[in-house]
Amino acid sequence: MGWVRRVLPRRTLCNHRTKHGAQCPFIMNRLHRLLLAGALVWTFVTCLIFLRIGQIRLQELMRSEASVRSRISSNNEVLDRIKLWKQTASASRNGKEVIATLVLACDRVSVKRTLDQIISYRPSRELFPVIVSQDGYHNETSALLRQYQKEHGFAFIQQPDQTLLTKGITAIFNIEGYHRIARHYKWALTQVFERLEHTAVIVLEDDLDIAPDFFEYFASLLPVLRGDPSLFCISAYNDNGKPWHISRSPDMLHRTDFFSGLGWLLTRELWQEIGHRWPKSFWDDWIRQPDQRRNRACVRPEVSRTRTFGRKGVSEGQFFDEYLRDVRLNEVFVRFSTMDLSYLHQHRYDRAFLDIVSKSWLYSLDVLKKGGLRKSPAQITYKNESAFGQIADFLRIMKDFKAGVPRTAYKGVVSIYRRGIRLFLVPEPWEFKRRLQAAEKNLADEKLLDLRPLY
Repeated sequence: MGWVRRVLPRRTLCNHRTKHGAQCPFIMNRLHRLLLAGALVWTFVTCLIFLRIGQIRLQELMRSEASVRSRISSNNEVLDRIKLWKQTASASRNGKEVIATLVLACDRVSVKRTLDQIISYRPSRELFPVIVSQDGYHNETSALLRQYQKEHGFAFIQQPDQTLLTKGITAIFNIEGYHRIARHYKWALTQVFERLEHTAVIVLEDDLDIAPDFFEYFASLLPVLRGDPSLFCISAYNDNGKPWHISRSPDMLHRTDFFSGLGWLLTRELWQEIGHRWPKSFWDDWIRQPDQRRNRACVRPEVSRTRTFGRKGVSEGQFFDEYLRDVRLNEVFVRFSTMDLSYLHQHRYDRAFLDIVSKSWLYSLDVLKKGGLRKSPAQITYKNESAFGQIADFLRIMKDFKAGVPRTAYKGVVSIYRRGIRLFLVPEPWEFKRRLQAAEKNLADEKLLDLRPLY
């Protein structure tokens, strides 16, 4: 076979199989070496890629951490300066309680409109300090807020945590914005109550107009809130506050079981009660739940002291054109500080409210639709949420219930105006009436408050 080896090259020899049918050992070894080399190269390249990605991510994380630390440090400096200012100025306020105003901003430079109105209507820097909290780092808005900080003494802080809050299946419902709002509220209120140690705060958002007597309204009602444990907040807003649904009396005030938001005042005591269990999203619906409200009411105005101009936001203009755009903003300065507001205390208000609603003229929905309301005050009854919705649709008022409470309702009763007539929408049966009448014997000697001038 020597001549075969001399004539045939090694590659040809290796194309032959052994007598047992196996591949030539030489070609097998070469394939193994090639596969091993390929695997090593692939592993090396993959490691380089992941190492590079890891380095990039590490650099990004380090930059983010540095940015967050810088902003936290800046926030702390601002908060410490405000706290020191509070300590040195507290002796010169004539015993009046300081009410902080917290403006929650994000990425709308139109917040300028709200801030300019605060400057115009705020009676005192000392009694109404302003803290503007921004969620995120929208550069144009940040620059604007720093300008107001410099020129008008507003405190400017930034919520530093910008991590995504919705992942996986929750992300498809497009509710990230609602999670961010809830997180921002909790963080900002924590700074105001726990770091700055304010005892009361008015909460505003960056798309609200305010009335000329906005600060007078809240300052005058804070003692009412503190003096009545059956109240938990003061609201500036009437959800059914369109011109054709309200009285012309700008000094008219009501109790309501419905929490409106859109400009409201709360105390440190309420924050200490609910702040530690603040929800991850939809904070306003959460605060309306029985576990938070605990049968307590708010005070609201007949004529709103705030009005939203933010058609586009997290809710993407939901209900704006139909329900929010035409709400009337009060234009008359009412000196609430000269008025006796004790009629809003529950033990006085409830009996008088029961009296005036019970004595109102009863009409049906059919009569209402035919324009048959003639006497004031009037009432129409509803048996359930569906029946209420039919009445609300005809009147073009908000028909939704939150935690079983219609908007603006007190003890289930919604109060509006209809062509100059005070109209009550009353649940049937009216459980509040039965309970209060059963307790009347304990209140028989107390003079009944007359609410007729208010209605």
